[in-house]
Amino acid sequence: MRTIGQRTLGVPGRNPSEDSLRLAEVHQRTGQALAALATTGITKGIYRFATHEAMNRHSDEALARAIAANVRHRESLLRTKQTSRDKDKLDRVVLERALEELKKD
Repeated sequence: MRTIGQRTLGVPGRNPSEDSLRLAEVHQRTGQALAALATTGITKGIYRFATHEAMNRHSDEALARAIAANVRHRESLLRTKQTSRDKDKLDRVVLERALEELKKD
């Protein structure tokens, strides 16, 4: 195997650094904010469709419902984060960015 460069990879330690823990918390909060509701928009049940087009239409409508529910949930969550707490400030920034991205499309 050919080695390029002189950088050595860090070895994971038993106890993560404070900075690593902070970054992990930010990463986890971001993921939670982006997945506001865990739903596909399709209710449980058995579905039979006459054509593939009907199935695709049903799937598209369910996806649209799930996206709309996520946006509504994020907007209501954003209203609750209008405080001066540091944790709320970070959540507010993440939620605002997520809503901006959704509204671009």
